[in-house]
Amino acid sequence: MGIAILFYLTVIGAAGYLLQSLGKEKEGRVMEILLSSLRPLELLTGKVLGLGGIGLLQMAVWSLLAFTIFQRGDSLFNNITLPTLTAGAWILTILHFIVGYLVYASLFAGLGAIVPNVKEGSQYTFLLMLPTFLPMWFNSIMISAPNGLFATTLSLVPLTAPLAMPMRLAITAVPPWQWLVSLSVSLAAAVLLLWAATKFFRSQTLLTGQSFSPKVIWRTLRSA
Repeated sequence: MGIAILFYLTVIGAAGYLLQSLGKEKEGRVMEILLSSLRPLELLTGKVLGLGGIGLLQMAVWSLLAFTIFQRGDSLFNNITLPTLTAGAWILTILHFIVGYLVYASLFAGLGAIVPNVKEGSQYTFLLMLPTFLPMWFNSIMISAPNGLFATTLSLVPLTAPLAMPMRLAITAVPPWQWLVSLSVSLAAAVLLLWAATKFFRSQTLLTGQSFSPKVIWRTLRSA
């Protein structure tokens, strides 16, 4: 639950700010100036990594503060204990957290490339975040059958792996090939989504004045 909360805050904070930044630069025509001296891939990669670094730093600070509070003898949370995971499980959890953020940051970058303004883009952020709720909604299945087909599938899909795999790591011993495939597929998905986002910039610099719709996405992909 703690990892889920941190993940939501990090994505909504850092990736949400990425969407706002792209939208404002499009509205103010600043993006066109930037693209005159930068390639779309360089621009989006810099924004994803830069804002991602800020978001992950915030997450690290929050985690450190939470750990400090839990360890205090006079804390109100004395009865709450941290999970006793192995060092390897913690490392894998952190790696899935980082790679999962890159996946969603790339999605938000693609959304920022498509929508004409910040207001319209903000309406679709919940839809992008919807897959992350699946492991929490079906947590009873995840807990009762952590190595079952449903839990294994969620932990291998890039959009649900950031939360599903840590949940399994906290409950059971996950076969090494599964977390390796999960990290590899998620990282590949992040790169592919970022590359797709740059196509939107190249094909129609910025869709200024056009309303967001599936037809716009399809027309942009065909001309990319």
